[in-house]
Amino acid sequence: MEFPLRTRLAVRWTLRSRLSSPPQRLGTQGHLPDPVMVLLPLEKEYSRVARHFLREAGWERRSRFRLWVAPEARELYPESWTQIQSWTPADLTRMGLLPKKILREKVEFAAEALVNLHPRFHPVYCQLVHACPLPLKVGFQHRHAERLYHVILTNSRSPVIETGYRQIERLIG
Repeated sequence: MEFPLRTRLAVRWTLRSRLSSPPQRLGTQGHLPDPVMVLLPLEKEYSRVARHFLREAGWERRSRFRLWVAPEARELYPESWTQIQSWTPADLTRMGLLPKKILREKVEFAAEALVNLHPRFHPVYCQLVHACPLPLKVGFQHRHAERLYHVILTNSRSPVIETGYRQIERLIG
């Protein structure tokens, strides 16, 4: 998906720094982050795998978590998932990004980890990840991944999504 030049420039301006919070070490002491902020995929083929992954990982039974999805992909997920948050097209600026005031309202959820299940770059997801000062951010490899995530899942294998989701499950629980 090719984004307009003004959106690409706005993303570059947003990502001037490396990470919004310093990297953290992962231990094996059994502490699972709770609550978790999850960014859901926008394409139909990835959304099926994400729904299955969330059910298998037991994230529906966690005490608190927040799911995010773009408004055009909301119909890909069950109506019973009431935790799904979104933004409206009216919220976006002419650059295709969220204004800082709305962005602060969207990320005020006190989470311990953020997981981006969308394997491709999306400017608003990029903005949400960058604005969250969380100790653990997990996402797939793309051009800006090193500036956004603490744990980067590479896209070098053919079953990218399934392998990446298994790695996320091992890291976060």
